[in-house]
Amino acid sequence: MKNPPSTALTEEVSLKNSPKRTKAKQIFLGIDAHLRSYEVAIKRDNGVIYAAQRFGLSELIALLQAIAVAEEVYAVYEAGPLGYSLYRQIKAAGAQGLRQRAGMFGAG
Repeated sequence: MKNPPSTALTEEVSLKNSPKRTKAKQIFLGIDAHLRSYEVAIKRDNGVIYAAQRFGLSELIALLQAIAVAEEVYAVYEAGPLGYSLYRQIKAAGAQGLRQRAGMFGAG
């Protein structure tokens, strides 16, 4: 299997989850799903929201598996025509998938 993508967050989680550090309690991913890519913004515990990064589907799933060491991992996105298959893959990777029906977030 390919190594999971290395991001500042996965490196921070890895460092923070070493025996000398406390395990992350919560990690939130805000996902903007497109046909061929996913824009993902990440927030760890009460920290800052990291700038959105672009992932392919396999990279996104690998990222979810890499950060699953946190006590709780939430992936939130708007479920459009591609949304429910993504939801099943998020759940299989060990995260809690929270989805919203398309158009319910409002314009903005």
